[in-house]
Amino acid sequence: MPPVRGRGQKGVTLIELLVGLSIIAFASSVIVLTAPPRLAPAKRAAQSLAAQLYLVTEQSILTGRRARLVAREDGYIIEQLQAGRWNVLHQWTLDPQDGVLTFALIPETSVKDNAIALNANALAVNFIDQRAGGRARPGEEKDDLKKNADVHRIILDPLGVGAAFTVRFEGRREIWRVDLDDAGVISVTRD
Repeated sequence: MPPVRGRGQKGVTLIELLVGLSIIAFASSVIVLTAPPRLAPAKRAAQSLAAQLYLVTEQSILTGRRARLVAREDGYIIEQLQAGRWNVLHQWTLDPQDGVLTFALIPETSVKDNAIALNANALAVNFIDQRAGGRARPGEEKDDLKKNADVHRIILDPLGVGAAFTVRFEGRREIWRVDLDDAGVISVTRD
């Protein structure tokens, strides 16, 4: 005699359960494998700075407006000179919770006026040289100097006469750097 099944039996068999789990596992593996990889925070920050440097250099060539990188201990600002004032184009702030632990600007040579052949305008070359004891350059106010004692301002000269520098972004697992050489070539590399 065949076994008698009760009315309205509820539940699933082991085979049905295994088939369902297999389908879910296969679908999730397809999603994981097709999702774009997540960039390391230090690499993402380095690529963002390189893109912004390239963009502002191209804008400077097209418009004739000067630009500069203002680097502080807690991040950087990219500014462009418009109608005698420096306007912020892009700003990045160090946030350890975001994954970037340290940020550093390393000038290739001592930070100095880099527009001797191109500019006579004091606003084009004003920046603070930390190594020179924090002396004010032409066009800078002394109060501004005191407020921004640990600031580097480097002119981003699209014609290649600018100061070469490196910016390091250190994350939890890796270090990335952005190099701008004296010919205006921007590169992003892993340290």
